[in-house]
Amino acid sequence: LVHVVDEPYRFIFYIYGDLSRIRCPTTDLVLRHHHPQVFFEQITPLRCGRFIQRQIEGIDDSVDLALAMIGGNDIQFSNVVSNCFFLMGDAANCVEAMAIGEEVIDTTLKQDLFDIVLAVAGKMTPSGETVPHGKKFVLVDYPNIVLNSSTYSLTDTTTSTTIYPALEIRRIQAKATDVMQQVIDEINELLGIEFAHFYAKTKDVFEGHEVDPTRQKNPEGWLLEEEGLRIWDFYHPNGLGQAALGAALAEEGTFGAVGGIGSSSKIDASSLPIAYLDDAYTASIGESIVFRAYGSFHPRGLPIVSYEWDVNNDGIVNVVTTEPVFSYAYTTSFRGFVGLTVVASDGSRSDTAKAYVLVE
Repeated sequence: LVHVVDEPYRFIFYIYGDLSRIRCPTTDLVLRHHHPQVFFEQITPLRCGRFIQRQIEGIDDSVDLALAMIGGNDIQFSNVVSNCFFLMGDAANCVEAMAIGEEVIDTTLKQDLFDIVLAVAGKMTPSGETVPHGKKFVLVDYPNIVLNSSTYSLTDTTTSTTIYPALEIRRIQAKATDVMQQVIDEINELLGIEFAHFYAKTKDVFEGHEVDPTRQKNPEGWLLEEEGLRIWDFYHPNGLGQAALGAALAEEGTFGAVGGIGSSSKIDASSLPIAYLDDAYTASIGESIVFRAYGSFHPRGLPIVSYEWDVNNDGIVNVVTTEPVFSYAYTTSFRGFVGLTVVASDGSRSDTAKAYVLVE
């Protein structure tokens, strides 16, 4: 998690993400950047490295613009890389790996991404507001990982079937791009404002700088392909790629975000408890909603002693419970966020977690 500060705006950029993991490891995240003209303000010690949920906890309503890149590991591309493009690529294993990645796109990617963007919207919404007016979330598309090559092929010796992995993986990546655009459109429709934006120019920025599967290394490459890397780090943007993408994003300005809205609080990533709510709730007027906060915890293992519930995000606590569950029925239609603050045994208080509520 990196804060890029340029008053009166606050920006957050997610370096990594992993949609399948929401809890914290025990090691600190080591930040590395490759653009000397950008000032990075690190929140230290920051735990959770690549874990999306904890990165979301670094956002509050003082953030005006949040950018995120959901990359290849989120759709199992490390398996594709190892089975399709390494020297020992195997046709049958390559086909299986790509099928698994495409299945993730078809089944879980859309909902997981939708939940993440909605959670970010909640964190950026000031108390008393139902939506994050003036704030922007930008989902940055991932570059194609390989050149558009029809000369690289693998043949299954058992079936004599020949496949073209570069062409196939670019097709799958295009499918993921379509899903991401759909999520952005649906989020904006739900919130009723143009909060989310999809930056679809990444593939154009990286054109010609992808990995060349027909040779050992692309001398003009902007993706990591050096020996000694862990498998899940291969084909991520290298320093040149990050700088090029950063420059391209800078040309877009603030994506329409308005600076100076919300508070100026900061998160101490190691000493505060973490409030966690389910992703979204829908109900009819008068129907009881069960809000669940079982994922709330303290990074140092301290017990959570109370849960403070704000049912309409107006900054006023409506109910305090000692258990991580609370039932409430809205008597009128409502579109907005429910807020949750948790208190640990040492008296420390979490930032407010928010979940979207739709009652009609």
